[in-house]
Formats: sequence, structure tokens, C-alpha cells
Amino acid sequence: MKGYYYTNSRNREVLHVFNYFSVENCARKGPQVTLDLSTLQRRQKIMRNGRVSLNNLVEVDVEEEDLDIVATLCFDGRISEAEGYCVDIFDHVANRRAGIE
Repeated sequence: MKGYYYTNSRNREVLHVFNYFSVENCARKGPQVTLDLSTLQRRQKIMRNGRVSLNNLVEVDVEEEDLDIVATLCFDGRISEAEGYCVDIFDHVANRRAGIE
């Protein structure tokens, strides 16, 4: 599945996978994970309408198996584990973009 990795207007790295999750890397608070579907859809609409300043927008591939695991954890009510797994996916994508394997 396609996801979008970019730096937002606040100079924070973001990984956004439509209808699954969004991870925003905040230096002070740590990664902020969004799993709420209504919030994700609102962000998607804002992105598609071009009302957000997106710097260095890159389309990345996220494994279907990873998304299935996130969905399963959410449906099972294990939200903190799902958030942790989303952060792991974010770290993997960020390391791959930086050339670190």
C-alpha cells in the first residue's frame, strides 16, 4: 500500500497511510500516532485539497502484512500495541529514506 512520508510546515517528519494511521515525529513529545478514522479522513481531505504546505513529499510502500497487523491490533482493542507497531513502521521507513538499513 502507498503511504506518504513528508516534512510538514512545523518541520516534523510525518508518515501518513490513508485510512490506517498517521505518525508525526515530535522532538519534545516523541512520536504522535493517530488511528482515529475521522481524523485521518479530515487530514486526507486537507492534503488532497492542497491546503497544507508539504515539504519533500515522498510516496513510500508500506507492506500489507504490517497494515493487517495494525488493523488486527486495533480491532482487538490493543491500541497501545498498535501505536507501537505504527512507530516501528515509521522508523523503518525513515531509516530506509536516510539510507540506513
